[in-house]
Amino acid sequence: MKRVIFLLIGVLPLVSCGTYVYEDEDPFGFITTNFNSTDFEASVSALANSFGIIPSTDTSRYHLSVVSSDGTVVYEGDYGNRPDVFEVSPGEYVLKAVSVNESMPAFAVPVLGDEQTVSVAKGEEISVSFLCRQTNCGIRLDVGEAFMDEYPTSCFYFKTGTSSIRYPYSEKRFLYFDEGEVGLYFMLDVFSPLTELFKRQVNRAEMITLVVGGEGSFQDGGGLKITVDTSRTWMTENVDLGDLTARTEALSVSEAKRNAGKENVWVCGYIVGGDLSSSSVRCEPPFKSRTNLAIADSKGEKDKDDMLSVELPSGSLRDDLNIADNPDLLGKKIYLYGTIVDSYFGITGLKKTKKYAW
Repeated sequence: MKRVIFLLIGVLPLVSCGTYVYEDEDPFGFITTNFNSTDFEASVSALANSFGIIPSTDTSRYHLSVVSSDGTVVYEGDYGNRPDVFEVSPGEYVLKAVSVNESMPAFAVPVLGDEQTVSVAKGEEISVSFLCRQTNCGIRLDVGEAFMDEYPTSCFYFKTGTSSIRYPYSEKRFLYFDEGEVGLYFMLDVFSPLTELFKRQVNRAEMITLVVGGEGSFQDGGGLKITVDTSRTWMTENVDLGDLTARTEALSVSEAKRNAGKENVWVCGYIVGGDLSSSSVRCEPPFKSRTNLAIADSKGEKDKDDMLSVELPSGSLRDDLNIADNPDLLGKKIYLYGTIVDSYFGITGLKKTKKYAW
């Protein structure tokens, strides 16, 4: 965009104004914004057909932010109050327009909008046309009645970053998250700690239903289902809780060391080594012994005194768990069921190991 500068006194080669130098070309770049109306109408229509909660369609109330690559905020506020043109220094800018400027996680708050990055040169005008897409993702639990009957005082929690939120059995709504890692946790009762069930990466526009404890009220037929509409990806999948008793009742390695003599108990820890002897433990592959391994509360543990030795009886359990044949198990968290003994290879150990869970 060229601008003509008229001077009242003489003709000068250039005029200095603050830190900017005016020559025959404007030293600024220019950004204008609009919403792609055709795309907006199609996306909102798809949302209305697939799910009952529709974000605001009044774009003047959307939240707009314009931020430079160095973090300088050019504009932050209602889209309807933005200037007609943003006059900016040459550089890169991130523009984001969203229907709701609310922290996640939150129940029943799908967010529509778009984010675009543009590079603006001196004298250049860039027009940014926002699309209408879901920018966050939703998860809901579909808990079977049999599961609720078995664990009537229990509940689930979701965690992401430093935030956690309770998801009781009575809740049926989608819980919305920003894109990123989300963890699902189970609390047996108000006196129990949270037990991590799994963590997964969730992406924008994913709508995930997790079926817990068999058939739930939202799904039909079970298994994994994925459907896609023009704006979102809908997924239904079963949650494999493994042995929930193991997860909620297992002793840590440090707790197990204080409970020698206990029979038929679950113990959990990270596989940290093998090839045990009365004086040593090997923590790096290759491993030779198929009959034992060591677990600890920390996957990086190297001190044998802070480990629990584990007997691997002959059979499928030994075949599955020995780290001579399965070195990739090193560092994995495992739940083991057996009898805690005072000494096995010179430290507290687990013998008569009967079963395991991940």
